[in-house]
Amino acid sequence: MSHYIKMNKYITNLVISVILISCSGNSSDNLSLEELQTQNPKILKTRVIDGYISGANIYIDMNWNFVQDTNEPSAYEDTANQEYYFELDDFSAINDWSIACSQARPRVAEIPVGAIDADRGAVESAYEMFYFPYFNQGNSGEQDEYRANVTPLTSLFLSYVTNTIGNQVIEDVDGCNQISNDIGSKVIDRVATVLQNLEYRFDIDPLLFYSDFIESDNQELQDYGQLIVNFLQLIYKTTNILENEYDIQMSTQLDNDLIDIILSQEDFTSTTFSVISETDGEILDDGYRKSYFYSFYDIKANQSGELLNANGDVIDLNLQNLKSNSNFTIREFLFSVDPVFGDTKVALEYSESDPDNPYRHIDFGLFTETSELTRYREDTLSRGVMFIPEQADGNREIFNIDLSNQNNSYFDEDLERIFLSRDPAELGGIFFDLASVKTIISEFSDNHYLLYENDYQQFYNGTWRYYEGRKDSSILMECFEVEANLTTTGMDAYELCLSNLEQ
Repeated sequence: MSHYIKMNKYITNLVISVILISCSGNSSDNLSLEELQTQNPKILKTRVIDGYISGANIYIDMNWNFVQDTNEPSAYEDTANQEYYFELDDFSAINDWSIACSQARPRVAEIPVGAIDADRGAVESAYEMFYFPYFNQGNSGEQDEYRANVTPLTSLFLSYVTNTIGNQVIEDVDGCNQISNDIGSKVIDRVATVLQNLEYRFDIDPLLFYSDFIESDNQELQDYGQLIVNFLQLIYKTTNILENEYDIQMSTQLDNDLIDIILSQEDFTSTTFSVISETDGEILDDGYRKSYFYSFYDIKANQSGELLNANGDVIDLNLQNLKSNSNFTIREFLFSVDPVFGDTKVALEYSESDPDNPYRHIDFGLFTETSELTRYREDTLSRGVMFIPEQADGNREIFNIDLSNQNNSYFDEDLERIFLSRDPAELGGIFFDLASVKTIISEFSDNHYLLYENDYQQFYNGTWRYYEGRKDSSILMECFEVEANLTTTGMDAYELCLSNLEQ
């Protein structure tokens, strides 16, 4: 079927579905709670599908944190109909709750060891699956029951919507407030966009992602599902390893490259992918939000979701093997919720991929998309200052100075101590010291005293780069034109880049 025909069919079905929902005299939204309770006491029905799964824990994540909070109830299981459901009283603690509110929130299925998969038998390795709302589930034909199918395919959207959700902290009782509703609207739009892109790339009808592929006996989707579950189980195990090792709680997701491999139906004996995990933000007593980011890049695994070494041999899934057979990075973030001095906020980051060369930096700014940013950074090899001026025309300019000479004592800050203390006066002092550095080419000579042998400073955008470095007690000047791949040196370089970068 052509993309044009499929999309028109999809749009037609969607329009019909919306009309039926809007016009039906039996719509649950048009009934009082008492009438709804009488006519349909089982609401928000949910199926959990690889095969049909019994023994799972299902909850609706009202506040978008992917953790079951105190006031987020677990669903009841209807084994006869192979589905789960909720009741109205379950949500009594949620302010301004409505069925429509819960319908526009994720549903999370926690599948423990011992749950029963009707196709694969007893579950031997725990995992989680996710459902994100999408146009009221299209034309499922079961709108009055508000059914959702939580499947491996719907779980794929977690990696695409994470940035849409953001870092808002919402109490579970406020899961129907305006902030949470706005996130829901953005997620629905994001899922629709992703589905449209996936349709064009992989020729998959968007509504199939939300279908009951067991009931329709769609073998292709069942094969997709089994492969995805293998990797969901690997991801779940990896998350548990990190949580136990570092005593933190985090969420982990499949990376988009792996999703592409799965949906492209590539026949592979092994593949490389990344595991990215981030903790929920914790607000500290001094007003900083603290979070951790863990990543394993270039993990090698087979179709069964088993970890492989460089030779392609199956190895045990543990922290040491993960670190030894991937590129592992830990990042710690501290971000001031409010300004620390004046109107300036502060962000601190610690990153470690090589234990012998950890990286730290401090950022100062307003942290909007266009505002200026000042950074001080250091590792065991060098220190540096970076300045990004306020963006006005979409073309980002960057100044940076790199001090790699170990005899250079300028801007030699004890960031390990500063990260612990986060003293506002000391942070303000660092910021004002950095402000003394000249960041435009016509004033570069004022910075020469900062440069020791092999130290340098540069200013660049996407088209031009001007460089000054100290070499043999003199200053080497270079102007590089990106599009022409042309380098000019000496005073000619200074004049050329000055005229093009300071217009």
